[in-house]
Amino acid sequence: MERKSLLIVFALILLKLVISIPFLTFQPIDLDEPFSIYHAQKSLPHLISIFKTENNPPLHFILLHFWEQLFGIGALSVRSLSLLFSLLTIPILWKIATQFINFKAAILLCLLFIFSDYHHYHGLEARTYSLLIFEYSLLLYFLMKILLSTSNTKSKYYIMVGFLNALLFYTHYIFPLILLSEIVLILVFYRNVEWKKLGFTAVVFVSLCLPWIPVMITRVDSIQTSGTWVSTAQFSELYGFINKFFNDKWVFLTLILISVGLFLFYKHRFITFLNENKKAVIILVILFIIPFIGTFILSKYGGIHLFLDRYLFFLTIPLFTLCAIVFSQNGKVFQYSALIFILIFIIRFDLKIDNHRDGHKLANYVRSTGIKSIVIAPDYYDLTFMYHFNQKLFKEEYLRINEVKNGIYPLINEQTLEQLVSKKQLVVIDADYSFSHPTDTSLEWIKRNFTLNSQRIFKGNYSVSVYSKK
Repeated sequence: MERKSLLIVFALILLKLVISIPFLTFQPIDLDEPFSIYHAQKSLPHLISIFKTENNPPLHFILLHFWEQLFGIGALSVRSLSLLFSLLTIPILWKIATQFINFKAAILLCLLFIFSDYHHYHGLEARTYSLLIFEYSLLLYFLMKILLSTSNTKSKYYIMVGFLNALLFYTHYIFPLILLSEIVLILVFYRNVEWKKLGFTAVVFVSLCLPWIPVMITRVDSIQTSGTWVSTAQFSELYGFINKFFNDKWVFLTLILISVGLFLFYKHRFITFLNENKKAVIILVILFIIPFIGTFILSKYGGIHLFLDRYLFFLTIPLFTLCAIVFSQNGKVFQYSALIFILIFIIRFDLKIDNHRDGHKLANYVRSTGIKSIVIAPDYYDLTFMYHFNQKLFKEEYLRINEVKNGIYPLINEQTLEQLVSKKQLVVIDADYSFSHPTDTSLEWIKRNFTLNSQRIFKGNYSVSVYSKK
């Protein structure tokens, strides 16, 4: 990478840092993050065994395990690993654009990544998403390296594709849709593929994934039989998700209007430029469309509900790259169009991220009541609560046993509550119990046996109620 490019990439990384660092601790640890943080504390054998029955592959948790060993479980510590992967993605995107499109496209692509709501919000969570984006960007680079090559491609590129597919397999169970898009690419570009070297790819991939393939099959079967909290896909989401990927509907509308205008008034130049980049455009369209539509079909008609915006926002990488191609043509009109588009994109960027939860305030309020008997509904909210309420207990190997010993009762069913019949006072944390257990009436037992003294509402439709014995 030449000196000018190095300086620009460094400046872009610095920009991402300036935007991100103040918000690493801006919002409290909540939602799915405590699950990752808690289980990553476990020993590696225990951690691997857990994910044989969980709907998460183990790679991010293993990496987070070692990260927590070094830096602890504070918000700044656990989220900085995700920020690191986001920062490492920037030079990859730069390399993709400069090598396969042009210099202008590289700047635009990186700015879209940096000022994307989804990459800013989920890219800072202590979850797997920024790792997925990093791996997927690398995969895109090596796929384009192979498919856009004009001469014999080095075997190492094929091996890297196999290795990266294995990493993606161990990162998120959305991977089969990514693999399907690659298979379609191979069929479309079969003349560009060196089949013996592709065999290396398959050997590397299968040998690395073989130990976990049976686990993945059982997890898919589990989703089909027992269901998931993700709802069935709706047709409106096809358009709605793309709006979100572009920060909001106004940015997407601007993109459509500018693109149509450029096509109508500069049709010949527009078509000529797209033809020059025809193979790159086809690659990007396939890599976006197949996982996006495929996941929708599985969710809508196949009973595997994975059509969720945060599961799919890795597809912004090919989507943003397509935008970069459209606006990277020579000429002042295209330059001004790119400037207008990126300015509106940045204006609609939501810098002040918010997960709309305040688990830390909820835990502090429960602590302030001084009441020692605490019911948590639903039971899985105990990880979030204990993270903020008592991190010493949160670090315990057998958390549930130690919770009960300390008067904290995650609600599993009404039998959990019957052991509280002799208590004089109770604090009940209702973390939107009706959403996860719409037909369960366990909380009615408390109302029958205790008198409500006070209640306080928190973000997310959560409440803390103080009861005394009737």
